[in-house]
Amino acid sequence: MEDFIAEIETLTEEKKRIERRIEELCKPKLDTSYAKWLRERIPNRDVYLMVALRLFAPKSLGGARMTWGKNLREVLSENMGVNKWYVSRQTKEVIALYKVVRSFRKKVNEAYEGILEEIDGLKN
Repeated sequence: MEDFIAEIETLTEEKKRIERRIEELCKPKLDTSYAKWLRERIPNRDVYLMVALRLFAPKSLGGARMTWGKNLREVLSENMGVNKWYVSRQTKEVIALYKVVRSFRKKVNEAYEGILEEIDGLKN
């Protein structure tokens, strides 16, 4: 019984630590008011979508729904010139592309790093 209680306590603490870390990682870097600004800098739709997800709704990269701020699907669809359905479908596609296609991952990473540098410049 002692081992059981100790394990439950240990796992509960670990779960709390993991949940805090997830919340920390999933804080948006920008609000959706920057969607147009971001689109002006990233002409490729798929690259834009991946970077936008990272900046506006990081939880969506782990499978969560896009529910942050103003309807993110609506904002992204407006800036991409597509309908909301396309954004939902394409989100799954670009996440899979990012995981599998090295050249796409490289484009996304380069665009993201460039945006981060520009954001840092805005703050200074």
